[in-house]
Amino acid sequence: MISQLKIKIIADESLKNAIKSRPNPLYKKEYASRITTGNFDDDFEKIKDADWIIEVIVENLEIKKTVFEKVEKYKSGHAFVTSNTSSIPISLLCEGRSMILNLNFAELISLILQDT
Repeated sequence: MISQLKIKIIADESLKNAIKSRPNPLYKKEYASRITTGNFDDDFEKIKDADWIIEVIVENLEIKKTVFEKVEKYKSGHAFVTSNTSSIPISLLCEGRSMILNLNFAELISLILQDT
C-alpha cells in the first residue's frame, strides 16, 4: 500500500510536470499557485477554503461515496464539487449531496481536440 506521504509527493510532482508540459494544461502558469495538493487522511480540512474541489480517484462507487460524504462535512457552502468519473452515473454520486458536477477530463480533451 502506498503511504500518504508518497501520495503527496506523487501529487506534487504531477503538478510540477503539468506546469512544464506542452501544451500547458493551465490557462496561465501563475494559476498553479491556486492548486493545493494533499491526501485525504492528512489534508482534508484544507477543502474548507476551496472554491473548486475535484475528485479524481478509482472508479468505485462505494469509495467515491465515502469521499463525497467527507467532502460534504468540510466544504464551504459556495464550493463547486466535481467528479472525474467516466463510468459511474453522476446521479448515483449525487444522492444525499448538495451538488456534484461531472467533469471528465478525457471527454473534455476529446471535445477540445475535435474543435481544433
